[in-house]
Amino acid sequence: MPPVQHKVGLLKSVTIPKFSSDFIWNIISLALVGVLGLILNAIVLAWRGEATLGVFNLSFSFFIILAQIAVCGVQLSVLQQCSWRAHDLTYCRDSLKAGLLLVSLIAFPVSLGVYYGSSVLAEIFQSPPLNLGLKSISIGVFFFCLNKVLTLYFNAMRHMRSIAIFQALRFILLTILLAIMLWFNCRDGLLPLAISITECILFLLMLGYLKKDFFPILQFTGNGLGRLLKSHLSFGLRGFLSGFLVEMNTRVDILMLGLFVADEKVGVYSFVAAFAEGFAQIIIVMRRNIDPLFGKYLAQNQVHKIESLSKNIRKYFYPLMCALGLVALTVFPFLLKILGQTGNINDYIYVLAILIVGFVLISGYNACIGILLQGKRPGTFTLIMLLTVMSNILINILLIPHFGIYGAAIATSCSFSIQTVFAIVTIKSKMKIRI
Repeated sequence: MPPVQHKVGLLKSVTIPKFSSDFIWNIISLALVGVLGLILNAIVLAWRGEATLGVFNLSFSFFIILAQIAVCGVQLSVLQQCSWRAHDLTYCRDSLKAGLLLVSLIAFPVSLGVYYGSSVLAEIFQSPPLNLGLKSISIGVFFFCLNKVLTLYFNAMRHMRSIAIFQALRFILLTILLAIMLWFNCRDGLLPLAISITECILFLLMLGYLKKDFFPILQFTGNGLGRLLKSHLSFGLRGFLSGFLVEMNTRVDILMLGLFVADEKVGVYSFVAAFAEGFAQIIIVMRRNIDPLFGKYLAQNQVHKIESLSKNIRKYFYPLMCALGLVALTVFPFLLKILGQTGNINDYIYVLAILIVGFVLISGYNACIGILLQGKRPGTFTLIMLLTVMSNILINILLIPHFGIYGAAIATSCSFSIQTVFAIVTIKSKMKIRI
């Protein structure tokens, strides 16, 4: 891939093969995150068993979904605005500060609602430890929302190496904190507190990285605060549901299992899902690297470059995902043996096979669906995600009572295929772009 000009923070322009190097950095980060995610789940599984792991991952699922509600799509507005105007650093910094301010005002009451509403959700899911688990994540929801805005600002400004480092650091901190809490024999429901502490630390580190890009927070150079807040809120309200539904679709399986099966089965499935999610993050890494490019090409009305880039991604990405999928399926049984899992090993392996096949099938096209958001069509993207989540919930309801965790895996794979097909058709019909 030819070299491109780019800016990193306050440094002057340099010439390097940026896309390739950024992708490698993010793949390395992804590998580390995947390993740490497995270690994290394995520690809980080995130390406390499947029921505790089930409670922890139920809490984590609520954490991800509730944070999407609290961030209200503002992070997507920051990404879109700064991708289109990445050359104007003053505007981008003001856009970031307005986004953080707006998210703070929304996320704080949501965090309070999580804390005081935890007992109701625990009763619905018939899991008493979940009550304390949800209270433990409440403060983390607030800081996670701020971190999401910061991450997509880095994304828009092409600070991909920074994203890779912070993403890896999140799981390093979480794994260390969780191990410490287990060592001191903290209660099951208190373990998710490690998530909240991690997000607080990460927020402070991100602010330190920004330095004068961020401070003073309320100084807006030539860009009115009111206008920026209004534009973020408008875009966010049109696009927030899409972000919520994207995360919801990755957690529907665990939440539905929590309603239908015991915590132990949720623990089995969530351990496999953590492994599969690490594999699926490769698609997210690719999307994260190409979204700013799509935004640039759309701003310049260069549709042919978008189609060429999409074609090249499919050409090289499918073989890569197939190879990595085979590696994952080969390595996983050995991992289970190392962890001493022998009784229900087939449950783990069959569920993983279903999920891996599903992710491989959609990988080449799904990496490109960010075109809709970069093309200022958050409402269309939201509709696609709404149909995806509705189909996921419906298929889970139909399959879980008969096939248990296998049904949840099938439903998840089907839902991602539905999402990808909808996106391909919509991008072609609405934007006249063939991905």
